[in-house]
Amino acid sequence: LASGSGRDVTFLAEELVAAGIRDFKVIGIDHRYNDKESLIVNDFWDRRGVGDKTEAIKINLSQWENLEEAVSVSKITAMYCVRFWKPELVGKIATSSSIPPGLLFGLSHFCKPYTGASWNFDHPSEKTVLERDQLSDMFASQWDILHDEIAMDSDHGRTMIHFVAKRR
Repeated sequence: LASGSGRDVTFLAEELVAAGIRDFKVIGIDHRYNDKESLIVNDFWDRRGVGDKTEAIKINLSQWENLEEAVSVSKITAMYCVRFWKPELVGKIATSSSIPPGLLFGLSHFCKPYTGASWNFDHPSEKTVLERDQLSDMFASQWDILHDEIAMDSDHGRTMIHFVAKRR
């Protein structure tokens, strides 16, 4: 979700191929994927050798219903976001009845390292930074939390959450 330039889609597709997994499609979804942007990411995927395993779809992710209507959620096995935080969208994903059991959801984003911590960085702004338990609180009732870890980013020392949950 919100796959931008397509790097994270590329890396996931490359890792799946390296692991010997052959029957998959990684779909990059972003509101900017007009014809020009789609051509750019498709060319990138082709140069990296995963063009046949990837696809770009233009969807406005401001509302869950846009995503739900555009793709067959029952056929998706995983959703993930990297440095993308839309609380309303993620909240709808956490509670949607259309998400099948077994679907994985992953998110890596800037996060305060503990409850009550301050955020002493200019970027991103504190209002776009997750509270420490925000994701686990959102997902706890209908999902099994598989991974919930705070890590440091490699360039500025900001804390990030690496979160994975599986729908029950």
